[in-house]
Amino acid sequence: MKKILILGISGFIGRNLLEFIFSHNLHSQYHFIGVDKNPNIYPLDPLPLHATTSSFEFITLNLLDFPSLVDLVANLRPDYIINLAGTFVSEDWETLVKVNATLPKVIIEACLQHHQQIEKILLIGSAAEYGIPYACPIKEDSELRPINLYGLSKVFQTNIFNYLKTKHQVPVVMARTFNIIGPNQSNFLSVGNFISQLKKISPNISPNGEIFVGNLDSKRDFLDIRDVIQMYFNILFKGGVGEIYNVCSKQSINIQAILKNLIKISQKKVTIINQNNYFTNNTTKSSTTADIIQGDNSKITEHNLGIMQLTPLMDSLEYAYSRTLI
Repeated sequence: MKKILILGISGFIGRNLLEFIFSHNLHSQYHFIGVDKNPNIYPLDPLPLHATTSSFEFITLNLLDFPSLVDLVANLRPDYIINLAGTFVSEDWETLVKVNATLPKVIIEACLQHHQQIEKILLIGSAAEYGIPYACPIKEDSELRPINLYGLSKVFQTNIFNYLKTKHQVPVVMARTFNIIGPNQSNFLSVGNFISQLKKISPNISPNGEIFVGNLDSKRDFLDIRDVIQMYFNILFKGGVGEIYNVCSKQSINIQAILKNLIKISQKKVTIINQNNYFTNNTTKSSTTADIIQGDNSKITEHNLGIMQLTPLMDSLEYAYSRTLI
């Protein structure tokens, strides 16, 4: 049974990917190894995913302990690696670069150092690399013009990706992901923040709750987390070596529409209080943002990676809201 090493298993995408593995019975086809500094995954229905099984094991490791990470990769000798480790909530430039750029470099170099015949390494890029695009929809070869430190750190990862794939012919592929809707998302992201605020409003205590928001006029390209993870596996197994793929819906949705639908789902009466800089405090977000972000995923079809599944918006929001724990 081939081994798939997943780094960053306890993060937002990692926890949802874990549930996807069990719900799609992938653990009967591959041996998965999830690694993180705190891999105590809370149980997600319908399985006790925090428990180690014969085909899924957890390893506790600080992924920024690079010597130990290199040893881990050398000892496990995985067939595939998925790197989900990343951070965007920081103004510490060194931390952003270390996690988002240096860590992927160490992973790749560990495979080279120990001459491993690895089949594929999947790195996760971000639409933040594009910054404010000249035109939409955005294709993979569009100019990278990041407007915040997070986007810039992800561009560094892309540059390392391009350098190592060219110099060493490393079997690496990248999924450049746009906005995601899913349960238990960070409060520093709009959807996760809206859900968290709505969940904390108690009609018994405050019949008319308040929800604080930032700019609701912008439009973003959203995807259901389950559709994102399905495409990650498609890219891992079928993606061309050295290729970058936009993981997006090719649609743009108004943030205000997202909020209105979430309020409808919550069945709560709320007053919306707009604070234009609400999402620019304590994050790497810039006060300058694009009005519209819309990706082009046609490369996925052109490379025969399958159809980009698009779960209906209301289904995605209901799934995220109902399964978010507060």
